[in-house]
This record gives sequence, C-alpha cells and structure tokens, in this order.
Amino acid sequence: MIIPYVEEAIRGLAESPSLQATLRAIEAQPAGEVTLAGLTDTAKVLTAVLWQRRLGRPVVLVVSSNRRAEALTAPLRFFYAVLTGRAGSGVVQLPAHDTSPYQGLSPHPDILEARAGGLWKLATGQADVAIVPVGALLLRHQEREAYATLARTLHQGDAVELEELLRYLESVGYVRHEPVEMAGQCSVRGGIVDIFAPEATHAVRLEFFGDTLEELRAFEPLTQRSVGPLAQAQILPLAELRQTPELLWLSLIHISEPTRPYSTSSAV
Repeated sequence: MIIPYVEEAIRGLAESPSLQATLRAIEAQPAGEVTLAGLTDTAKVLTAVLWQRRLGRPVVLVVSSNRRAEALTAPLRFFYAVLTGRAGSGVVQLPAHDTSPYQGLSPHPDILEARAGGLWKLATGQADVAIVPVGALLLRHQEREAYATLARTLHQGDAVELEELLRYLESVGYVRHEPVEMAGQCSVRGGIVDIFAPEATHAVRLEFFGDTLEELRAFEPLTQRSVGPLAQAQILPLAELRQTPELLWLSLIHISEPTRPYSTSSAV
C-alpha cells in the first residue's frame, strides 16, 4: 500500500519543469539522441517510467549487469505502480545468461524463467518497461512470433487434447513431479492435470472429460486443498526456446561435431 502523501509527492516530481523539458526534447528528436547526465538511480528509473507514459511505447532501460538490474527493478516497479495505477507486472527484467555458450552449461533456472516470461510479455505487448543488462542485449534472439506463443491461456469448456497439452508443458520447461509442490512442476493422473505456473499465487488443477476441459480450480500445493474455481488459467513458460523433437535432433548433431564453437540451434 502506497501512503497518499508519498504518491502525491512523486506525482508532483513527475510534473517538475526539468523532467517535462527532458520529455519534450525526446519527443522533438524521436530518431535522434538525447543524453541525460548526472542522474541518480532514483531519477533514472523515474524518468524511464515517465518516458514510457509520454511516448506510449515500450522503453528499455539498459544497465551494466544482472546485479544492477536486480537492484533497480523494485524501485522501477514502485514508480510504475504509482504513476500508472497498475501493478508492477508491466515492468519486466530480462537478465543475461550467467554462463558462457562455450562452457557447455545451462543458465540458472531462475534466469531462464525470468527471460522466458519477460520475452513473452514484450512480444505480446504486456510489458511497458524492460530493464536489460548489456549482456542480454548481445544475445541472439528469435522473431517476436516465436516468443508470443510461449504462454497459453486455458478456459473452462475449451477443447484441449491432453497429450498435446503435456507435450506443450514439457516443451516450455515444466517438469513432471507428483505431487506438484513448486512453480515449474506439473503432474497428470488420468484426466486430471496439475500445473504450478511462474508468477501464480496458487497451482491450478485441470479436470478433463475426454478432450473437454470441464473444470479449473486453484489449489494450495502445500496442503493440496482447493482454493476455489477458476474461469481461466494462464500458463507461463520457463524456457524461451521451445524444446521440440526437431530442435533436440539438431542439438545431437552439433554435439557430435566438437569443432563447432556453439550449436546453431541455440537462441543465444
């Protein structure tokens, strides 16, 4: 909860002559370069949110490292919530990988999850401000359409082929675990599928009759008790690159060719 006088102070600062002059300068040179110097971290994140509001399009705040991005994400979401009146979900952090492609190691799961969700939100227009380390900008990325299909929204009454849904969950990084206990896990028992998606408060239980999704319910993984019925459930990804049979086959080919510096099937 934001204290009213704090909110008023921030809104007043946003209307200050210096910040408004900066925004007018940016509008006057949409294809040019505007340099701001001497800003504190607080002023930087506040200005990023103001730019987004003024320009009406996503803004990318580039920082030096993942640690720097983590330090600025909370204040950035705070100012975003105050000035837009919306939750901080419109701000995404797109971290760089913590491993080199030459190490043969997978990045930390938390980084993969944050990148997958962030790229999906950017591709579908659900992110207004992105905070991105330089290392993340240097990674190779796919076309927007590839990220836009990473997540899926399920509604009660949808026709869903159970096996296809399970293939989708595995392709975007979900791991089967019985019972579901934490984000990124799913389980199947007959016509019942449990899924715990990233950013979700509770896990969701899907009950099928044939290929019809008859019922969706939120439940508490710790107790396995139902919280209540749902009209829909959003399944967010944990991996930015869909693990398809074709991709796995290409990866096996490149593993057998050690002279190549990296796999061309990689998204980095």
